[in-house]
Amino acid sequence: MTGRILPILQQAGGIGRLTRRLVTAFLLVLPWMCGAAPRSLEVAPGVYAMVGELNEVTRANRGVVGNAGFIVGTDGVIVIDSGPSARYGQILLAEVRRRTCKPVRLLVLTHAVQEFIFGASAFVKIGVPVLAHVDSAQLMRTRCAHCLENLVRQLGKREMRGSRVVTADILVHGGTRLTISGRDIELVHHGWAASPGDIAVFDRATGVLFAGAMVAQDRIPSLRDAEVTNWIQALQKLKAMPITRVVPAHGPVADPRSIDSTEQYLQSLLDATRLRFESGATLVDSMQQLELPAFRQWALYPTLHPQNVQRVYLKLERDDFDAK
Repeated sequence: MTGRILPILQQAGGIGRLTRRLVTAFLLVLPWMCGAAPRSLEVAPGVYAMVGELNEVTRANRGVVGNAGFIVGTDGVIVIDSGPSARYGQILLAEVRRRTCKPVRLLVLTHAVQEFIFGASAFVKIGVPVLAHVDSAQLMRTRCAHCLENLVRQLGKREMRGSRVVTADILVHGGTRLTISGRDIELVHHGWAASPGDIAVFDRATGVLFAGAMVAQDRIPSLRDAEVTNWIQALQKLKAMPITRVVPAHGPVADPRSIDSTEQYLQSLLDATRLRFESGATLVDSMQQLELPAFRQWALYPTLHPQNVQRVYLKLERDDFDAK
């Protein structure tokens, strides 16, 4: 056994160098070993999801409140989103290695929100190219340094060690189809929907859609960066695709009816807020009183729903002012 291991160590650059790399990787994942390490769920043959919590970012959940995943091809792996930190990026890479010995060929960032992008630091470190929409890349450049500072304050320097804002190597301007490692992948883009530069990743072989920010399941979506009317239209276009399973940005893996649920929330929110605006209700009263009982059980309803009412109301107010 020793005779077989020593040449491997020598090829890796010597025992000392490899040992340092192994120790570094071990220290990065050690905190997760004290509890249940995140594990991937096989959604379809060769397609896996890493599902985060439905809550807000806390030290207890280490910021893992968004979903990520990966698709295993004939000679490589495509990873979709990367988690909130370099440490989680290492966990995701370890989970890929647990499932396959094939190398990661590409990381796709579906949108520029903190719980999905900072794990890219771990991928860039090993030379994995990063793909994003040009508008998401611009948003990352303009605001994500501030997002990183916020996460460091929320989660601590140790948790966020090694995390940084990455620069995408590959920029797309719209939807496109790619063949990567034998997998026919469609990058779906229907304009500014949940955020500038929304991308969904569709695996044509299995019908699995990594929906990014466009779909939420059992959790109120945030309209912070949204163009809500365009978002509704984008969801209607998604429903025309031969989708079998949906991996949303937040919430459990679901069937295509989750697209309907997200659309119903957005349309109900838009209609109810417009009704109150046109009846003369104030912004504050609308935020406090506008209820959507069908969605009250979704996670973060008490916090995100009033914020969404505010954003829709202010947009209606701006549109009304511009029309006069």
